[in-house]
Amino acid sequence: MRAVLSRLLATKRSVRIAKSWLMTHPRALWGYRGLRLRIQARRWSRKDKESAIALERWFERQSAHRRKLPGTDLAYLEMVRRHAADGFTPYMVLPLFSYALLLRPERIVELGCSYTYYPETYRRADPWVVSDAMSEGLVSTRLLLAACRFLDAHGVRVTLTSVDLRTADHPLFARNEALLRDLGLAAWWQPAMGVDSVSWLREEEERIRAGSAKLIDLAFVDSNHTYAHVRAELEALRRIMAGRGVMLIDNCYALTYEPGVDSMPGDGAKGISHGGEYGAILDFVGAHPEWSVEWDGSDLAVLKRDGELVPNVSSPESAPPPRLRPPV
Repeated sequence: MRAVLSRLLATKRSVRIAKSWLMTHPRALWGYRGLRLRIQARRWSRKDKESAIALERWFERQSAHRRKLPGTDLAYLEMVRRHAADGFTPYMVLPLFSYALLLRPERIVELGCSYTYYPETYRRADPWVVSDAMSEGLVSTRLLLAACRFLDAHGVRVTLTSVDLRTADHPLFARNEALLRDLGLAAWWQPAMGVDSVSWLREEEERIRAGSAKLIDLAFVDSNHTYAHVRAELEALRRIMAGRGVMLIDNCYALTYEPGVDSMPGDGAKGISHGGEYGAILDFVGAHPEWSVEWDGSDLAVLKRDGELVPNVSSPESAPPPRLRPPV
């Protein structure tokens, strides 16, 4: 029946004949209308399929073209925008990137960076897009390194040190290096893998006292989110932060934390009774009134000393050089 009707509908005359016959047979009315819709849907489906194939081909060409280009300012800004719009932690994207630019730091430290699944979870193995994996690591790392690239291009010699308990001999660490290399950001990265963040901070204090390391201008705290660990990290950071240093704390409202691995103990009954990471921040500020905390309402807290955020740009010594000649 369908084959016969399809042939009949090939010409206008046959359409009129078929329609007049079908309209005189009420039981065939649904079939006629349904056939028309199915034929129309098939035509549109064919057009959509052709368009999809064309778009896919152009997308592959576009991705190949972008991978051949050197990193540009717009490419890194687009990467930041994508993570803010489509990433799994959008609340931290703009604060991380903005504070790193505003402070004009010479030294940035992040506690906790994890591993990336690049290139398997990236569409067309494109490092500039957002990964499909919810547990994707190295997100804060690439954002801070993008800021480092902008700062270095304007005369600020800055580095990012990433401290993580995960080891560098893990197979996934090679993916970290590959992702940052393909993004053109590896030059500013100094990983410190396989070490506990609190132990590293205490050792770093000794190196700073010996003059072999600089004070920290910006710190991002995102490792073990338990009360004891966060409190210890903040106490250790307090002694090695620069005068205008800022600490950004992720998952600031966590009341309990269970990482699920033997190497990182979770919050016990004592940690929960103290309020987890949220309580650790409150206790730290209470014990050190020279530090103030700002809450963004999502999951990020900002710790600043004496309310200082940026250098006084009214003084010639601290003001950055202008990029454009002022109007005459």
